[in-house]
Amino acid sequence: MNKKITLMAGVLLLASLPAFTAPVISEFMADNRRSTIDDDDDRSDWIEIYNPAGTPANLKGWALTDDPAHKLKWAFPAVTLPARGYLVVFASGKNRVNLNAPLHTDFRLRKEGGYLALLDPGSRVVTAFSPGYPPQHEDVSFGKGNTKRDSLVLLGQRAAARAFVPVNRSVDSAWKKTNFDDSGWKSGKTGVGYDYGGRIGLNVAEMRNNNETIYIRIPFNVADVAIIDELVLSLQYEDGFAAFINGKKVASDNTPATLNWNSGAPQNRPDSIATSPIEFPIPNARNVLVKGRNVLAIHGLNNKVTSSDLLIVPELIGYKKTEVIESFGYMFTPTPRAKNDETVPVVEATVTFRQPSQSFQTSIRVELERPEAANPKANIHYTLDGTIPSGSSPVYSGPLTLRETAPVKARLVHPQGGMGPVGSEMYIEIQRSLASASSNLPLILLENY
Repeated sequence: MNKKITLMAGVLLLASLPAFTAPVISEFMADNRRSTIDDDDDRSDWIEIYNPAGTPANLKGWALTDDPAHKLKWAFPAVTLPARGYLVVFASGKNRVNLNAPLHTDFRLRKEGGYLALLDPGSRVVTAFSPGYPPQHEDVSFGKGNTKRDSLVLLGQRAAARAFVPVNRSVDSAWKKTNFDDSGWKSGKTGVGYDYGGRIGLNVAEMRNNNETIYIRIPFNVADVAIIDELVLSLQYEDGFAAFINGKKVASDNTPATLNWNSGAPQNRPDSIATSPIEFPIPNARNVLVKGRNVLAIHGLNNKVTSSDLLIVPELIGYKKTEVIESFGYMFTPTPRAKNDETVPVVEATVTFRQPSQSFQTSIRVELERPEAANPKANIHYTLDGTIPSGSSPVYSGPLTLRETAPVKARLVHPQGGMGPVGSEMYIEIQRSLASASSNLPLILLENY
């Protein structure tokens, strides 16, 4: 039996509401073995709902169903989906609608394939996999993948930053500007905040019990503004923020109508979603950026002056071009509660390693095989440095001779984009002096690669 699964031609995205405003099913997993766990520590299947709009969406009256006739529906409680936010609903059959706990549908997903739809309060189809989604694979999710874009990181994580807790409005009119002197501010690296462990590179715990506001300035350089067609601010945050580039406001969420030196966020933003990056598209990027030094200024907001934590972790991504190839497909890296990874149209078979992980002296030959059931047009691609193989990785043409420790990773890649799971084995070179070592206790080899 050919284990290559091709996407069904009947998998469709149906929308009776504009796709850019209505919540959608963005991803799901129907064979969860090692992915997200639910509140019972079970590996339940899950469905991710995404709100692409710039305003929150209340899902009261909305429903999920696996019934093509829509007679059997699981209704959402009055849960609010944040602007550009994600919600994971476990498809466990446990039927739970407590707003203070994870949600669970009253049905499970069929890994063999099946119908799945999101309905609005009027029972109109907003997203549907019809007549059904294709067979699913263990720990591989299914959804709409990102557009492949030529990206340029303008400001990454752990960027140099300065922060200041204002005590009055003395710098209100100037602190967001490029030429403002922030040399007296506290310095460090992003993320900015406190009580978020290793995510924090610039601790501003001094704001607690003093002010709900923190001013943050992060410089970055742009070599060529002309090549940037799109600009996106990706942000992990709690509770609210307003962002400015070179003094111009470019994004905000959970802010009061008027921002002052002692403003606070109107609502608390839960810790459970704060660490999932939210993307804020910045229009007219070329009118915001300048060649050379730029400054991202962020007015960070806590919900209360006594708040126990704060988080601001920004990234700025520029996109040089857009290739419109968005489509539904399989994702080997599931991304519940986060932006989807790129998809592949088919899941190929798994590469066979003739030699399992082992130690060796001098050298070892490693043989890889394509299973008989695999697509004959798919090639084996491999890596020896621990990275995940892709279509640009070396193509296997014969036994590999290893003379030093190496992790061998391999997968099948079809010329038209299909991929298989990554297989991996570890081969560890040991010194001759250790080859004859003996002990009454078990020996453990530790290798850092």
